[in-house]
Amino acid sequence: MKLLFRWLFRLVILVIVLAVAALLLKDPILKSFAEHRLRAGTGMEATIGRLEVGLFTPTITVENLRLFNPPEFGGTPLIDLPELRLEYDPSALRAGQLHFRTVRLNLRQVNVVENKAGLQSTEVLHSQIQQQVAGAHPERVRLTFTGIDTLNLTVGQLRFLSYRDPTRNWERDIGFQNEVAHNIRNESDLTLAVFRILIKHGLRALKPAPPAAEPPLARRAPRQAPAAITTNEMTPPP
Repeated sequence: MKLLFRWLFRLVILVIVLAVAALLLKDPILKSFAEHRLRAGTGMEATIGRLEVGLFTPTITVENLRLFNPPEFGGTPLIDLPELRLEYDPSALRAGQLHFRTVRLNLRQVNVVENKAGLQSTEVLHSQIQQQVAGAHPERVRLTFTGIDTLNLTVGQLRFLSYRDPTRNWERDIGFQNEVAHNIRNESDLTLAVFRILIKHGLRALKPAPPAAEPPLARRAPRQAPAAITTNEMTPPP
């Protein structure tokens, strides 16, 4: 389950950083530019329903963002994000730091896919981002993530689909609704915050979905009445 937390943290930070990149270009084609940057930065198809950067307030709002797994991983949405709202610290941004006063994140669904070679779509995403960072021009401004004061987190479903070994497929209905955590500085802080929320919810999100029950085998009908199978005869013995 630690791997699940790591995925969640990296996806949260990725989406935040890419959204903040749009802050540097306030122009009429901002949404198209942000979609282009997402594609270039991740190597994956991306769509954004709405992107708004506050002119007089330090806020960024992203709605209906979807980042898609590559075709060789099925092309399903890797991230389905109905809402992301950021309130950043302008003074920290001027100093080259990404510090957020509040982050409101509604993550409807995450679909991680493993192909037949055993490569996961999140690994492809991470490799692409690493290449972008390594190839960045040294004169470009690099932003350092320094924390989130208040995180409001809603998480729906997490899914893992393996084309290599379907027996490893799993799905979790996390069911977080407007859960609040404070002073998130790194992956460890987020892991601890999520674990506390899981404890609050009775750890139900950690439990695997029960396998589909197979229908009980019916008893043979008596020879004298082969067509009359009763309800009691359909019920397995205790």
